[in-house]
Amino acid sequence: MKKLFVIFIFVLGFTSCTPPTHDGATAICECYKELHRIDPEAIIQMEYFADSCKKLHISVLDKFKDTPEEKETFNKAYEHCQNEK
Repeated sequence: MKKLFVIFIFVLGFTSCTPPTHDGATAICECYKELHRIDPEAIIQMEYFADSCKKLHISVLDKFKDTPEEKETFNKAYEHCQNEK
């Protein structure tokens, strides 16, 4: 019985440390990370990336109109990737 309890605690601890993920959130975060890597002098390139990130964000959010559960998953994953260092 002790072994079963230890295994349960180990599995629970391992799975609770897994950060939330969502493909849309990852794509948006990567887009904004790329935007911040652009040289501030390259205004046209920055505007292009900013517009692309904005369109991507809107298209991802449009997919969740009928699925609040998936939107919640997205929000958690997006918040997590925004706070990554």
